[in-house]
Amino acid sequence: MFWARPGAGFVGSTYLLIAPEDLQNTTTTTTATTAEVRCRACEQVLGTTTSGAGVRIPKWNIAVNGAKQPLSKFVAVELLESVDAHATYHFLLLPRTGISEALRIWIFNPSLYVTLGVAHSNAAAQPPTNENEATAPAAAPTRVMKVFYRVVVHDENTPTPTEKEEENVETLTYTNDVLDVIREALRVSTARLPLSLRKFGAWDVGYLERFD
Repeated sequence: MFWARPGAGFVGSTYLLIAPEDLQNTTTTTTATTAEVRCRACEQVLGTTTSGAGVRIPKWNIAVNGAKQPLSKFVAVELLESVDAHATYHFLLLPRTGISEALRIWIFNPSLYVTLGVAHSNAAAQPPTNENEATAPAAAPTRVMKVFYRVVVHDENTPTPTEKEEENVETLTYTNDVLDVIREALRVSTARLPLSLRKFGAWDVGYLERFD
């Protein structure tokens, strides 16, 4: 366990661990299960306290120069770390509390590039072939991981033995709002595929954006 102290925090692959004294313009709201740290101005949740170790702030809650990276990229980081550490390509993403839809994910291809038809903000503008032609930026390829996935209902009081008994399935736990974003990102990615490529047996086919 790492312990942040004033003036010295820790940087993980998907989070920052910071001493409460180093945060400004925040408030803390204590519930029955956790203590949430919120922005005093917009009241958005920034992170949670971690048993005296500091305030854990997910990187997807942090904006740099006014821009945030997609949450799915950070979840992809955690999945890829498990691939590298345990050679595990099957995952069960569980909600932290309550009854919710969990996700079974099978990483089929951890790295490929797709073109979404949407220009990236850092894509270079194309030189016009004539003076009347617009100079819109080109759509840059996006690095993604191709996954097969299934949505399963999870009840925190009722284990899912058919999922847990399978070998080489890594379990990761997220808050319900994070799982909602991941499920929606996968559904959107599936909708972008041709109809004939959206299914693989009982699995849906999609992709998650990842960092280069």
